[in-house]
Formats: sequence, C-alpha cells, structure tokens
Amino acid sequence: MVSYHTAYAQTKVYGKVYDGETKTTLPFVNIVFDKNETGVASDLDGGYSISSYSQVDSIRAFYLGYETKVIAVKWKI
Repeated sequence: MVSYHTAYAQTKVYGKVYDGETKTTLPFVNIVFDKNETGVASDLDGGYSISSYSQVDSIRAFYLGYETKVIAVKWKI
C-alpha cells in the first residue's frame, strides 16, 4: 500500500500510496511517523513527502475503509 525512500541529515520519507489489489493511487491517506506523530496527507495522485529532524523507525498509513499499515523505515546511506 505504501512505498517509501529515505535520506539522511533529516529523516525524509516520500513515496506513493496505492491500493494493493487494484494498484490505483489513493489521495488523502494519512501518513504519520510513529515516534513523533508528525504527519501529512497524500496528494491527489497518492504522493507524499514527510520530514523529521529526529530518527524514526516506522511510518503509519491510515485511510477510511482500509486497515492501518505500519511500515519499517529502512535507512539508505
């Protein structure tokens, strides 16, 4: 349901949210860092970008009618 990429200095996670079965993008999905509750909503094309100055281990995506998805953030150097 959620794809992501990360970058250092500050934690930046970005990607696209889509339905796992139909592969259609989902607008207005809530994306939140688990530890600090910083959050954004995906845009009309399902895209999102979220940043934090603290290191995070996972993000949470939730959307009406879907199960909440928790995804571990994998660090790339």
